[in-house]
Amino acid sequence: MENNLHKKPDLIWDGVYRTWSDAKKTGEGFKSDKWLKSIIKQLDDYLIEIKKFGNEAIPPRPSSLPMLFSVLNPESVIDFGGSNGWTWYYLKQCIPNISLKKYRIIENQLINNYYTHSKFHVDQPIQYSSNVITNETYELFYSNSAIQYLNNDDVLLKLIKDIKPKYILFDDFLGGDFDDYYSSQIYYNNYIPVRFRNEKSFLNNMSDMSFKLIMKSDYLTKIKGRVGELPMQNIPKKRRVRFAKTLLFELNS
Repeated sequence: MENNLHKKPDLIWDGVYRTWSDAKKTGEGFKSDKWLKSIIKQLDDYLIEIKKFGNEAIPPRPSSLPMLFSVLNPESVIDFGGSNGWTWYYLKQCIPNISLKKYRIIENQLINNYYTHSKFHVDQPIQYSSNVITNETYELFYSNSAIQYLNNDDVLLKLIKDIKPKYILFDDFLGGDFDDYYSSQIYYNNYIPVRFRNEKSFLNNMSDMSFKLIMKSDYLTKIKGRVGELPMQNIPKKRRVRFAKTLLFELNS
């Protein structure tokens, strides 16, 4: 294991590990009541801002989905790791008279249970699931800052094969020219394992499923209150990611 004993307090990730199980892990992370309360408040605050500022409301994170959606106009979207569903409300904010039959969010059981039983999205086309959906197809697969928290890609690849999307859009993809490795994301007093992928290997996996990369760009978002390079000063240079990426894939016809 490579590590820096003098970790700075403003850093996001700590350590470099060969495997998921080796990575430091403490607390419940995204399965904690603290996390659930934070995303409930996040969506409440965003909806209040939409009421106040309309199209000028700032979403919780940057998303490339509205731009793609406006061009493709799909009838169905699956949002892997879609949290509280803010991306759907961002779509509504950006696209007048949006029409969508299905918007399914894949999330952990805690989030799934809350938003299913609270009926928060009762007047929206949002459905929640904690498991891979079979016998349903979706035109567009979307994921924003989620797949880095997967131990491996088995669930992700199976889901893509099952739903047979025409397009796949990843925002905040963490990858580069290095072997896969894991680090630990610092979230208050929790350490959550995070995967940094070999980008070429990931693209090859997508190609094996007949998806070609048609767009790649830097994904820029505020971290610690500023937009800039990812704060990875404590990670060896050869393993650093300067900027996360947005990746758009299209199914080969």
